[in-house]
Amino acid sequence: MKRAAVLLGACVALSAGPAWAGGAWVGVRGVRPLSMGGAFVAGAEEANALWYNPSRLDGTSVAMDLGGVFMSAGYTAPDGTAVSNTGRTLPNPTLGAVYKIADLISIGAGIYAPYSPQHRFPEDGPQRYSLVESDRITMLIMNVGVALRLGPVRIGGGVQNVDFHLRQRTVLSGYTGLFSEPTDPDLDVLSELELHDAFTLTGNLGVSADLGPVTLGAAVQLPWTAKGQATFRVRLGQSTFFDPITVEGDTADFAVPFPWMARAGVLWRANDSLKMELAFNWEGWSVQDSLIIDPKGQITLRDVPGIGDYQMGKLTVDRGMKDTISLHYGADYTILTGLHARGGLFYETSAFPDATFSVAQVDSSKLGFGAGGSYQWRWFRLDAAVSYVHQFSRDVTDSRLRQVNPTNPDQAVIVGNGQYTSHIWIAGFGLAWYQADLEANSWGRVRQVIKTILLDESFGLDAEAGLPPTRTFHMGFWFNNPEDAAACGFNPANPTPFNGEQQAGPLAMTSLPDAWSGLGPLCTDPETCQD
Repeated sequence: MKRAAVLLGACVALSAGPAWAGGAWVGVRGVRPLSMGGAFVAGAEEANALWYNPSRLDGTSVAMDLGGVFMSAGYTAPDGTAVSNTGRTLPNPTLGAVYKIADLISIGAGIYAPYSPQHRFPEDGPQRYSLVESDRITMLIMNVGVALRLGPVRIGGGVQNVDFHLRQRTVLSGYTGLFSEPTDPDLDVLSELELHDAFTLTGNLGVSADLGPVTLGAAVQLPWTAKGQATFRVRLGQSTFFDPITVEGDTADFAVPFPWMARAGVLWRANDSLKMELAFNWEGWSVQDSLIIDPKGQITLRDVPGIGDYQMGKLTVDRGMKDTISLHYGADYTILTGLHARGGLFYETSAFPDATFSVAQVDSSKLGFGAGGSYQWRWFRLDAAVSYVHQFSRDVTDSRLRQVNPTNPDQAVIVGNGQYTSHIWIAGFGLAWYQADLEANSWGRVRQVIKTILLDESFGLDAEAGLPPTRTFHMGFWFNNPEDAAACGFNPANPTPFNGEQQAGPLAMTSLPDAWSGLGPLCTDPETCQD
């Protein structure tokens, strides 16, 4: 009996459609992008650039962050019965590193997950024919990328592997029309669908241009398809209707396409302290207008009351999804050196019309707000962000979603009508290490604190010496090891001595050496210049 309704479970599990698609993720991922309202295309940085725009890979850094997503969702059936989401909050990680090989090329690698809400509703609730549980779903993206810097223009690309694991529970009806009613709990069959596709290759491309205080950026995410043989498990209801049924086979081919995505952004540096970005995103979710399950003749129900033996054919599941667009705005303000405050907002359209909207796809049009900041100390930076996403309520009266009832489909009742409300809270924190570097911004400005200690007697000159006019002072750099300057054409065998307090970085000014003594103006014993 445990396997008697496996095929029926397959039908219902797919009829609702996987709850992770189209609303699969919030339109933002990553702690720093979260605080910027997802406006992170032209100004993408560090590991998050692997997803948003690989052309912005630059510098040398290691970063990790965690984001938690909690969805508060409620459904009220036409009869007034209400249920709410109790899905758990799972950490959504990002871990990545970027290495600057040379001024012209940087590489990066990372692993990350989309910011996805989880769903769980009562097994006996009015929503059960759409969804019971989908809070054990994971999607990890492993990504390597490279970026080339050609003057003000940067181009980049990445190769990604998507590891996808889905486990979802739904309820079907075994109502035959001979007794009871379509929503009789004794005729309910709880089904579980599981699919694991560990290897699916895809990729992305990006381009950007630094034009003074303005940076332009654009990126394209290539599509991919999660596919494989789905496995089904069931728990039958109390009715004796299921007793004589047996089934041969318990798997079927299942494929779910994920869409093309395109994003573009404009970053403006208003001054040394303030930068703002406006970004646009498009996702082609209409690729999921329908889904197909194909047993390929491998599943047969035997001894079905009133039917006999029945071989399962190909099933088409109506999704009716639409492409989505979103607008993002974010700002980053430097309060003090090393201390940043950020804020942003975004608006995203829904991927589902009322006709196919349900608790399995709580993806209404949404308005999101983000805030956060970071503190930088030496080579480390701490990031934190929080976001509130309001999803506009839906009052559905024209749903075409019905129970799945293979034994009596003509009497399956509509299950999608009702009122839906939801909002999402997201919070995250991150830690980054990076290799410090002196780089000019788009205006050619560099901000850096330089400490020097000069001798009281900086210059030792012989007023009677008839030397030709020479430049007596030049800007230069002091090296801990003279050999480090050999690549610049400096002769390490003839360094200019400096009796200062040496710390890391450029600390002192030096000059051309004196023609007689070989010592520069920062000589330790000016008397030798006068003998």
